[in-house]
Amino acid sequence: MAKRNNSFKAVVVKEHPVQSIREAGLYKLKLPDGAKITAVANSVFPHHDESFIQLILRHIADQQPDLLVIQGYMFDESAFQLLADTAKNILHKTPRTEALTRALQQGLFEGRVRSLAHECSQFIRRFADAAPNATVVYLPAWANMGLSSEHGIVDFIINKKQYLDNWTDGHLEAPERPSNPLDTLPSDFAELFELNGDPQIQVLPYGAGLMVNDETLFLDGAFRRRHAGDASLIQWQQMGYSIVQSIDGKASSAWATTPIHTMPEPIYKSHCAHEIGYTWDPRKNGQYGDYHRRCPGFFAGTVFFNKVFGNTIVPEAGADGRRSIWVHGKTYTEESPGMAIATTHMERYKGKSKG
Repeated sequence: MAKRNNSFKAVVVKEHPVQSIREAGLYKLKLPDGAKITAVANSVFPHHDESFIQLILRHIADQQPDLLVIQGYMFDESAFQLLADTAKNILHKTPRTEALTRALQQGLFEGRVRSLAHECSQFIRRFADAAPNATVVYLPAWANMGLSSEHGIVDFIINKKQYLDNWTDGHLEAPERPSNPLDTLPSDFAELFELNGDPQIQVLPYGAGLMVNDETLFLDGAFRRRHAGDASLIQWQQMGYSIVQSIDGKASSAWATTPIHTMPEPIYKSHCAHEIGYTWDPRKNGQYGDYHRRCPGFFAGTVFFNKVFGNTIVPEAGADGRRSIWVHGKTYTEESPGMAIATTHMERYKGKSKG
């Protein structure tokens, strides 16, 4: 017999937002042969991998790509939740970075949001400033696939402000108020994160895709698969274009050819499918778990014969723990190990027990 206190409990189901690429839009861009492209994603600022980001920025400053694609999941939703003290993950404790500490010092919820959003916009500007002549296209993520999507952050801010404003209106005599109902926050992502007035950065709608030379599609991705490469492969099978996508931090590159026709001789079409990995710091983002197929990385490519040729770049660690990346024939190496594996408790214990 069921216990009474377990019967007829209310169940609240939160809507999982979905946006089709047909509605969001497919934005086309034509690049000449020789044009270089760099794509990054999954930074979850302010808990990003700063040392890896610096390697990417050195590559961008040196190579001066013509196109920079920011493919979503760039900011940490848990950091914004902490602005209202509503972080719900009791296992993961959101680190207090300098940017988050400054935001928490702003008093009311609106000031905190604006402070952290400004820090986020400055983080994006670092990529744009490294290549001042590049076209920067931002693809904000619309679905929470286990990561912090841009849509999820804006949705949280809107709903949390409404809740705090209702509390403030109902407690006018309270000595402390969490928000100011007369202070409105933008619901538009680009406006809230101070990117709408930037002449170099174009922010596309949630779920939109960027088509380069009618051949290669850059998008956030909507398929979550267990193995690296599966999501981009399914996306290619369904859409027919070469794919460069972010999703949940897996890194892979694959190439294939398919026949167009065989008369009078075989004619083939080449395809590529890339998942660009993550640029967050695993030491600060335990909420993502230790899914071993996730891998740091970004995409670098060049246009030849009207097609985008490139691959996902992943860092390799040397004997001294410093990581390096090799892009377009040039190597970039950390000055000091940015992600050295910490000594385990057992190793420390063994070291102390010798003799």
